[in-house]
Amino acid sequence: MDITSRAESKAARHREVDATESERFQLYSQAKANPKATQQQLAQWFNDKFRKQINQSTVKTTRN
Repeated sequence: MDITSRAESKAARHREVDATESERFQLYSQAKANPKATQQQLAQWFNDKFRKQINQSTVKTTRN
């Protein structure tokens, strides 16, 4: 398996995508409007709304 095939295979397993600036802002707004939401809940909201997979660790909550 060459490097390209390995990279494509890894990408197929990990379907996370980069969010656009607009999508990130909407995610931020959702987090601000729902301060008790967990990272997992916000990631699920994003996945459902935009039909894109993002990693839970991509989500920053507004809690201190």
